[in-house]
Amino acid sequence: MLRCAPVIVNAAYKGNRRVMMFEPRKKAFLLIPSRGAGWFRQLLCAFLRVGLIGVFLSQTVYASASEVERVHFVQEKDHAKVNWTLGRLEATGSASPRTDLPDMAKIRKAAEQAARSDALAHMMGALMDLQLTAKLLGRRHLVKPEVRLRVERMLKQCDTESTRYYAGGGVDVVVGCMFAGGLAATLLPTVSRAVSGKGGKKTYTGLIVDATSARIRPVLVPTIQWRDGEDIWGPELVSAEAIRLRGGVRYVTSMDRALAHEAAGAQPLVVHYTRKTKAGHWLVTSKHRASLATTDQSFLRNGRIVVVVLP
Repeated sequence: MLRCAPVIVNAAYKGNRRVMMFEPRKKAFLLIPSRGAGWFRQLLCAFLRVGLIGVFLSQTVYASASEVERVHFVQEKDHAKVNWTLGRLEATGSASPRTDLPDMAKIRKAAEQAARSDALAHMMGALMDLQLTAKLLGRRHLVKPEVRLRVERMLKQCDTESTRYYAGGGVDVVVGCMFAGGLAATLLPTVSRAVSGKGGKKTYTGLIVDATSARIRPVLVPTIQWRDGEDIWGPELVSAEAIRLRGGVRYVTSMDRALAHEAAGAQPLVVHYTRKTKAGHWLVTSKHRASLATTDQSFLRNGRIVVVVLP
């Protein structure tokens, strides 16, 4: 009998990336009848391992790509994208080598810096097209010099996720930044926030808006209203600390994921999107209006909002 120690393939996540880990399992083995020479048995084992890994990878790569496309709600423009499910902004920057530098190390360092600057410029461009609130588009807010300066400072703190070097000295870099942790708070204008939701029974832990009846444009902090136009949630009804910690609304592509989302909590209130009155103003069904009025609404103040959208 031939004993082949198989290679066990494990899938893991490093940051937002799925990576494959290959590890030999010494105690496990496959039993294959064979009476050939030792070299033949080793060659057979090698072919079996490579074949099994190849099959696994071919299935994993395609499944992973389709899974990300299906699960995450992503907007892309040029070399930048906003992942609304993760609450993350990402961009790719590129740079050509400088021929006036004396050696390859300095050429690559200069190219890295230039590529990162290019990525940050793409990120700023994506923020320009972002609908921040129902009343405010990114470019209208970022045209103010003091606001743009604050946002540029925040973007400089974004992480370089990956770097790709080319033989001639050119470089591509991917830079990523979460809206939570300060970027969203820096983007949004300062508003006078109303104090609401004190007292009452803590019936609900979060708000889920089922917007699968139409294609909606994502908004960082939308205004959600009952059918008669009375506000349920919006920029004036959420705390500044919640914006800093959560980075705005999260968008998912199924109700199951919304119900399992941390922001929804154990007992979320589910309402259904009906229509918009204008960009970022969403009207929802009024079925639970009376019950919400008599309960504690601290979950709204804490920004625990999840929106279900079409994939």
